[in-house]
Amino acid sequence: MKKLLITIITCCLIAISVSAQTKSGILLGGGIWGGVNTKFSSVMQAELTRYDITYKSNMMLGYRFRIPHYDIPAFMDIDAMIGLNNWNSEYKEKSKTPEPGDTPQYDLPYNYSAQNNYFYGAVAVTANYTLFNNFNAGLGIAPTYWFNTAGEESSNKFDIPLVAKICYNLKYFELGLTYKHGLMNSIKTDYIQSGNFRDVQVSIWIPF
Repeated sequence: MKKLLITIITCCLIAISVSAQTKSGILLGGGIWGGVNTKFSSVMQAELTRYDITYKSNMMLGYRFRIPHYDIPAFMDIDAMIGLNNWNSEYKEKSKTPEPGDTPQYDLPYNYSAQNNYFYGAVAVTANYTLFNNFNAGLGIAPTYWFNTAGEESSNKFDIPLVAKICYNLKYFELGLTYKHGLMNSIKTDYIQSGNFRDVQVSIWIPF
């Protein structure tokens, strides 16, 4: 997976180097909208009395390269980013053994909770088209590697989310709204059998 990400980055840099009309600049983004898709094994479902998965926020810092098309009002965006997905998890399991003084119905739950900070590096590549005036829309992918999964640690760390975005150019900067939908099993923990993220993010791009 790491080799795939390095290959994509290399191809992107080659594409940038052969384009004399490339624009580039700082990219900032964040949001409190999104979700965590999760699936539990049948064994874990039988052991859990309750669980709560809460999506909290996302944030991102990056650098965007914009490569225009010469014949039509279209362009390619290549975004190199580092970012964070923040989410909380809480589980209540049935007790495995009775405690002194418990009644025969001793399946009293105990709590496990974690505040999870998943840090990632990603390269998003989107094909975009200018719709009208200063509006443009794009579709693409964003190969992502989570290099630090603090909290409820995941053994799986790679995903290739689909990306859809719409942006408005305000001359000196561009505002964007982006939706990312994970496709792979990028969350695998002691409790979660498989999972991935859905992110909605507001961004600002400041070209130089």
